[in-house]
Amino acid sequence: MLGYHLEQAYRYRQELGRPGGTLADRAAAKLGVAGRRALGRGDMNGASNLLERSATLLEEGDETRIELEIELADALLEAGRLTDAESLLESTVAQAAHIDRLLHARAQVGLASVRRQTQGEQANAHIQRNIEPLVTVFEEAQDHRGAADALRLLGRLARWAGNYEEGSDLQERALLHARRAGDERREAAILNHILS
Repeated sequence: MLGYHLEQAYRYRQELGRPGGTLADRAAAKLGVAGRRALGRGDMNGASNLLERSATLLEEGDETRIELEIELADALLEAGRLTDAESLLESTVAQAAHIDRLLHARAQVGLASVRRQTQGEQANAHIQRNIEPLVTVFEEAQDHRGAADALRLLGRLARWAGNYEEGSDLQERALLHARRAGDERREAAILNHILS
């Protein structure tokens, strides 16, 4: 509720031609927290709504906005909105390349996950070649969430190729990173892959 009221106050100030930068930042922070909570509990429609509103309050190229867009793309992907997720991530990958190495790597993993679904099996080898080096980037930076996502994707690729043992090993590594990140949603998704 507070995020909504701050967002409305910022919009009214815009209409009046008055600057409202701190209002925008405060509204984005509140809406972002609410969006992440919705994402965590599996409410993808709520998450995408809140995260999109939060991101649009921030300037393009803003680091926080890029983080929000990566999470928004995750919600869109989970909701089956592949075209929207792919379009958003293409833009996010391009912006993040000039801002932060880890954000760029996270956006690349997100885009690869979407493209695996939009381009099908013929994209697997290309995706694998691009994602494998990012695991090292994430692990060296102790970015457990990024490592979990990259390893989970590689594990799925191995499983789809019929390499079940390798896929299981990669998912086990992903599970360790998800636990270190304290991310129960990722942990549950990874456990699902291991059990299957």
